[in-house]
Amino acid sequence: MNVSPTVLFAALGVALLVLWAWRASARRARRAADAARASARLLSLAGRVVAGAAVLTGMQWLAFTYPGAP
Repeated sequence: MNVSPTVLFAALGVALLVLWAWRASARRARRAADAARASARLLSLAGRVVAGAAVLTGMQWLAFTYPGAP
């Protein structure tokens, strides 16, 4: 098999281009996953705050509605 230097460099260039595109895609996917985790973390915190506020409000409502209950 006789491969000219031009074909060899072209193949090497294509291989490097594919590798670069793959790494760029992986970085983009990692950034998207990090952003999704950050927004989910914020939503989780907001949910816990709202649930805690609902429990406290419910307990206060019960205490004021039934003041003589044991």
